[in-house]
Amino acid sequence: MKLSISIEEPLVAFMARYQQQHARKSRSAVVEDALRLLAEREAEAELAAAYAASAAQDLAMAREAQATCGDGLMPGAADGSGHETW
Repeated sequence: MKLSISIEEPLVAFMARYQQQHARKSRSAVVEDALRLLAEREAEAELAAAYAASAAQDLAMAREAQATCGDGLMPGAADGSGHETW
């Protein structure tokens, strides 16, 4: 697909240097590289947000489980004997 965009001069100069230093065939290849990196960064940010949400939920579940350890229903929870307390 052909696309026309406007880019400020400092970025055009950077693109030319990058193209030469990394032996990219065209400016389009440089733009494609940049967009791939941007897409990867977005995907990583989404993954980090999902992990953070999951970690908070996991921590809450662990605290809830730990709070029930002394309720006498876990083996050895009350006296350390390894026997359930009823």
